[in-house]
Amino acid sequence: MTKFQKLMAVALLTGLLSSGWAQAGGRHYSPHHSYHRHSSDWILPAVVGGLVVYSVTQPRVVYSEPVYVQRAPVVIAPPPPQPLLAQNLPPVWYFCSSSQTYYPYVQSCQEGWKVVPATPAN
Repeated sequence: MTKFQKLMAVALLTGLLSSGWAQAGGRHYSPHHSYHRHSSDWILPAVVGGLVVYSVTQPRVVYSEPVYVQRAPVVIAPPPPQPLLAQNLPPVWYFCSSSQTYYPYVQSCQEGWKVVPATPAN
């Protein structure tokens, strides 16, 4: 049922209920040979109708579910591995016996390279 339909139903019920009060007496004969009504006969239907209309049309407070915001966990990346340092090997030269030359002056050697210390022996 829409809000408009509810409001119309309440207005119809209020009208039906107040019509009984409007027709139920309240008139008194006065010495001036005329009928008159008490002016307070409308108060009760107006109050009841107002309360009914207010209860149907009052704004409703709607509470939403609470939102919990979780922060992302702090992740600390491990440091990158350190490169392996060359061991302190004594410096060497590569000698080719067939050409009697050291590397890099000769790029290839047919019989293979001979490893010799880089510092001459005394």
